[in-house]
Amino acid sequence: MFGFNNFADKIVLEPAAKGYKKLPSPIQSGIGNFLGNLKLPFVIVNQILQGQIPNAVESTSRFVVNSTVGVFGIIDVATEIGLEEKDEDFGQTFATWGVGDGFYLVLPIFGSSNLRDAVGTALTYTFDPINAYLISEGEAWAVSARMTVNAIDYRSKIIDEVNALRNNSVDYYAVVRSSYYQN
Repeated sequence: MFGFNNFADKIVLEPAAKGYKKLPSPIQSGIGNFLGNLKLPFVIVNQILQGQIPNAVESTSRFVVNSTVGVFGIIDVATEIGLEEKDEDFGQTFATWGVGDGFYLVLPIFGSSNLRDAVGTALTYTFDPINAYLISEGEAWAVSARMTVNAIDYRSKIIDEVNALRNNSVDYYAVVRSSYYQN
């Protein structure tokens, strides 16, 4: 699976990310901000499940400010006024609840994971309120489009790091696995 993901990254995701990086910086920032804002309702749910009520309140404030004043999250006004961005998901929630990480595995397209986080990823995409809304409105194609744009946006931010690891590693798989656990 690792070889497949590496091949797909080289021929599809990396070229798409390089093309994306040629967009003007404000457009890239706007897209990244919008995508980050879309996942905030899900982040808030996980903060509540983890007992992080002050963080959930701050994230809710961030969502409201960026969704209104920030024009649907395209402009990150919340950071400018001191509302910090935090990221939480079901894998982190399970860890907070004491669920062990399990064995290392490589998911198709999604890449490095472990058993706990793989289940968390599945739940993330299943119960994400934005995805649920899109599917209920008959717009399931938009879920795939959102995932694709998210992947390209994220990959564009780590092009240099991934290429340095790929080009300078004796055992690229071992380095990726180690990096996953360190992160």
